[in-house]
Amino acid sequence: MKPIRQHDYQLNVLVYGYSFARKSSTTARTANDVFPEQYTASIGVGFRIKRVFFEDKIVKLLLWDTIGFEMHCMLRPHSLKGMHALIIMYDITNQSSFDFAKEWINQPRKNTCDSLPAFLVGNKIDLEEKRVIEQTQGLELSKEFDAEFYEMSAKTAAGLRKIMRDLVNKMIKVAKKKKEDEKTEKLRLTQDQSEKTKCY
Repeated sequence: MKPIRQHDYQLNVLVYGYSFARKSSTTARTANDVFPEQYTASIGVGFRIKRVFFEDKIVKLLLWDTIGFEMHCMLRPHSLKGMHALIIMYDITNQSSFDFAKEWINQPRKNTCDSLPAFLVGNKIDLEEKRVIEQTQGLELSKEFDAEFYEMSAKTAAGLRKIMRDLVNKMIKVAKKKKEDEKTEKLRLTQDQSEKTKCY
């Protein structure tokens, strides 16, 4: 019997942002389609797993949920090791959360050699009547730091499916390019070595 393949890609996504942006609720909604009504602060770092189908591939997403990031002066480089993308989340009803995102959105990419795809996400669009951060502000910030911009609601799941689909698409493209670059570099090194060993 042919063994059932577990997945074709395993991709790590770091989700961080200001406390009360409901990062944990977002990862819970993504992985298990549930929304914890009661807010509970994250302690340390945890992760949830979501398997999705993309074209003919099985993708295993590991969504890493960080503690309220304002409690740290910066992300440590080792926190980014093995990550394939970043989700920077803020609350559209909270100015401080947006100011925080504005201050730190580019910090992770200063701490790593890899150019990680970044997604700026405004959460809580179900509370439109309490909005203080306009879409145009989020869009301008995303353009400034070359990040993708989205708005969503962890409570209703509005906009979440598109974010995950685009996130997986972007990460797979980056992964494929990296693999192609590594293959090209390996071929170049092999050719260089072959040239060195030729007898004339």
